[in-house]
Amino acid sequence: GGPNAQYILFDGASEKYCKWAKLGNQLDWGTSIVRRIRERTNRRIIYRPRPSHNNPILMSAPGVYCPGVVDSKYDLDTDLKMGHMVISNGGNIGWEAVVAGVPHFAIAESIARPVSETNWELLNTPYFPHNQVQWAANVSYCQWTLPELASGEAWDVIKSQMRMTKQYQQMVDNNGA
Repeated sequence: GGPNAQYILFDGASEKYCKWAKLGNQLDWGTSIVRRIRERTNRRIIYRPRPSHNNPILMSAPGVYCPGVVDSKYDLDTDLKMGHMVISNGGNIGWEAVVAGVPHFAIAESIARPVSETNWELLNTPYFPHNQVQWAANVSYCQWTLPELASGEAWDVIKSQMRMTKQYQQMVDNNGA
């Protein structure tokens, strides 16, 4: 993913999440975000539906009109490798994107919001944060129980994330971002 990738990966929201976040109907919300993206870029949009308590809504379904939008057919790792940017309302995909070195656009509250772009006018200018190590540390302070810290499980995961963050920083440095 990152600067040489060609499409925007839009993380859809489940009906349950839409109700909880008071976003309205899942399909209406999703299509309104696609329109908002389309107003600012001609990049291809890949829609990644989230599983729901019922069948996820696909942008390619009959009666849904979202020109230029294709539903994802890949796992998240593959989507991230091919994505120019991930756009999400919330959820863990923001974390996954930033750790993978793919710029993230946070529509609303997100664990990745401190290291994400939030200004719609800058959608075509990927934001490569330089504070992701501190961000990961801040997040990790809230993620572990005392037994997980004592067993070393937390430290193993953090070390793995730090290795990925170092790879990300090398990518940013090499691209001049």
